[in-house]
Parts: sequence; structure tokens; C-alpha cells
Amino acid sequence: AAALSEEPKPRLDALKEATSRADLLGLSHLPAAASLERRAAAASKWCGRANNALRRRSYLNQLQALSAEGAALGVATEQLEEIDERVASAARWSERARAALASGGSASVEEAVALATEAAALDVTVAEEGKVKELVQSHELWAKRATGAFVKRGCGASLLEALTHRGEPLETTAESEDGGGEQSGTTACCFCTGNDAATTSKFMIGCDA
Repeated sequence: AAALSEEPKPRLDALKEATSRADLLGLSHLPAAASLERRAAAASKWCGRANNALRRRSYLNQLQALSAEGAALGVATEQLEEIDERVASAARWSERARAALASGGSASVEEAVALATEAAALDVTVAEEGKVKELVQSHELWAKRATGAFVKRGCGASLLEALTHRGEPLETTAESEDGGGEQSGTTACCFCTGNDAATTSKFMIGCDA
């Protein structure tokens, strides 16, 4: 028991074993054995709270508080290791998210989507998560409105293709009108006239802009 009490961070199972042996030997009345028993009891109680937090998606500040409490016990546990790993991962994500949000909305779509995807896999609720989702939604809304303005309904071209080809015909494939499979050709870009999907999805000789 004395040797365990001198270790910087004895494992909880070792503490429990030491207290059990002290009871069997009739040494539980000794101050060192009583001290180990109190540490083991406090660590067991903390582990119960930690398990509850790990079973659900807890907030980052809650896990940080639990980590500080667990470290103060001076007992090594698997729960503390898991909590510290989650806190470290969430803290790294939070730093990147704050940098993206501080850019005034200039973060790329890919960066915003990647951050949102990573946040869903963190198993931790982070304060910036909601703002990152709003950033992704704003990108998606802009892309939808821009597509509606530049790409005709029924056109097979993407928004990027329509904006970069500047009126030139786009190479594409589509089902042939007689149902005989796919055919290759060119389709009019975003500058074509009309919004009828039945006509704008057909192949054209060239752009009529």
C-alpha cells in the first residue's frame, strides 16, 4: 500500500487490489490503507460520471471539466485517457473552425464541408459547430441561386462548367431520343434560351448566344 501511494498515478485496478489485500491482512486501519481506499472510492465515483459522459455526445467544456477532475485524483483510468483524446481532437477542430469563421466567410466550400463532416465524427459538441453548419448552408444556398441564374433547367452542365466555358458548347452524353442508348454531342450552355427541360436537355449544334 505504501508503494502504491508513492506512485504518481497508480491504475485504479491496482488500487482496488491493494485495498482488498489490506482488508484480508487486517491492515485496513492503517493510514496508508485508508488513504488508498479513499482514492479508489473517489476514482470509482468519477469513472461512473465519466462513463455517462462518454456514452453520449457531451459538450467540450463538460469533458474539459471532467478531465481536470480526473487528473486531480492522481489515478490512471481508461476513461480519463478516452476523455483526453476527445478533448484534444475537439480542441484541434475548434481552432481550425475559429480560423475559418474569422475569415469573414471567405473559407472555401471544401474547407467548410470538411469541417462540418469532421464535427459530426467528433463525438463532442463544440461551440463553433452550429456556425460552421450555417457557413455550409450559406455556401449551398448561394450555389443554388447562382445555378438557377446561370444554368438553364434541364441543362447537363454544372455551374462551374457554365461559368468557365463562357458560352462555348459543352461536350456531354445523354440518352438518345429513340431509346437506343447514350449518344455524345454538344449541349448549349447557360446562355441558351428557354427553360423547358424537354428542349434544353437535347443536343444542339452549338451555342446560340
